Amino acid sequence: MEDGKPSHVTIIDFKTDSDKSSNELSEEYTGQLQTYRVAMSKITGVEEENISCYLLSTALKEMVEV
Repeated sequence: MEDGKPSHVTIIDFKTDSDKSSNELSEEYTGQLQTYRVAMSKITGVEEENISCYLLSTALKEMVEV
């Protein structure tokens, strides 16, 4: 936080797809996470480059950065 305002945001989207690799998940959901990034930037005022997005695959037990 800087001056009571957020300076960075992390978005974690849980995915339960059981038949996809981490690369397939990234390819499939990058657009969705980019929409979340834009919306969160508008809501919080945090620049898009300061918003991290991750997919958390429950099947793979793996976090995938998008």
